[in-house]
Amino acid sequence: RNKCQIMQYLTANDRMPLDFSKSGWNVGLVPSLQYNFTNDIYSSKGKNRFKEDMTFSLTYYRMLNMPSAKLTPRWGFGATVSMRGVTVPLDAPERMFYANLYGYLPGIAKEHGIKWSLSYQQQNENYYYGSISNLATVPRGYDKHRILMKYGKVTLDYAIPIYAIEGMRGWLGYVKRMEFIPFVDAALDDSVCLENGYILKGGLEKMLSYGFDWLLDGNLFRMGMKLSVGFRYAHTITGINYMGILFNSKL
Repeated sequence: RNKCQIMQYLTANDRMPLDFSKSGWNVGLVPSLQYNFTNDIYSSKGKNRFKEDMTFSLTYYRMLNMPSAKLTPRWGFGATVSMRGVTVPLDAPERMFYANLYGYLPGIAKEHGIKWSLSYQQQNENYYYGSISNLATVPRGYDKHRILMKYGKVTLDYAIPIYAIEGMRGWLGYVKRMEFIPFVDAALDDSVCLENGYILKGGLEKMLSYGFDWLLDGNLFRMGMKLSVGFRYAHTITGINYMGILFNSKL
């Protein structure tokens, strides 16, 4: 399998959220500036090159206040536009544009929720200096290590909280609920990859995956530390069955 890998060793991110919330709606505008440094870049002159890049992003969101019983807001939308460019070396011409539009809708039951998203990424081709790291993500279940040149993706998630296990407690903590989230991802990808030191350009590829996330939400050690742990299953149209562990902690 063709693999492209970019490893970041240093990241710094500054955000300046502007809050305009009122009348039960969370509304905000978030400009952010991110700096990345890596010394593990693939290029036509070899792998071990260093590079610095900066990303400016602007995010707007408008969400209805979410009750604790739900996993997603009942109504809402958001949009992000990002520009990423190389700062070192100075003569490197890499530039990237990324846009993401997402929204929330009510599900069949009162506690259910739907999240949809549309994203697009484009960067110029420059094999001498190598690529910069992606802002977009591939469909769940696919190899994450690829250079996305012209890429578009649509996703659909259906969030279902399950409270039948409310009250499971012990010395380690307690379980609040389960999350069951079926999903479908589809994308069109015109990318490049490296194999054995050679750059390969594959043409337009259709990507499709479907599956589910299953999670347990709770608190660890009864200390207020929120924890989500579970697993993901995804099946791709190329016949790959992916299973992975999911873990998230909100300290």
